[in-house]
Amino acid sequence: AAGTIFGFLGPNGAGKTTTIRMITGMLAPTSGRITIAGLDMPDRRDAIKALIGVVPDHQNLYDRLTARRQLRLFADLTGAAPARVDEVISLVGLGEYADIPTVRLSRGWRQRVLIARGLLHHPKVFFLDEPTSGLDPISARAFDSLIRLLADSLGLTVFLVTHDLDTLFSIIDRVI
Repeated sequence: AAGTIFGFLGPNGAGKTTTIRMITGMLAPTSGRITIAGLDMPDRRDAIKALIGVVPDHQNLYDRLTARRQLRLFADLTGAAPARVDEVISLVGLGEYADIPTVRLSRGWRQRVLIARGLLHHPKVFFLDEPTSGLDPISARAFDSLIRLLADSLGLTVFLVTHDLDTLFSIIDRVI
């Protein structure tokens, strides 16, 4: 349901990231069936991609660009309205860091840029692959709060890959 946070829990090497890659259309499944919002993957891949946002397990940013410039670039690529850039910057609390090249940002602030990028096109389902990996405990708790806020305020269905039991017990509604 909208606003639900699913925790996809498992030890390292269990195939969590591979599963996410299949669900989001980045990797072809060898068997089984994947359905998102009633649409079958890979048959309706383009329609599904318009409905989902993804924050990958690695930080794939253009280091020399500022957060704002990256978000403008991705807004152009996804067809999001230019005004949406400022909206997502505000939404994830990136304001004072938006005009700094991402290479100079901490891992936590870089992660916020990725979350903002994933929200540009108003997704219905949001996939986050280990978003708190490598963050200190205070930053990780702040991310947990941000993810809960996004699910509640935007009505996002969040699919959160984690092996962090603190995250599991603090914000997740259901566990897979």
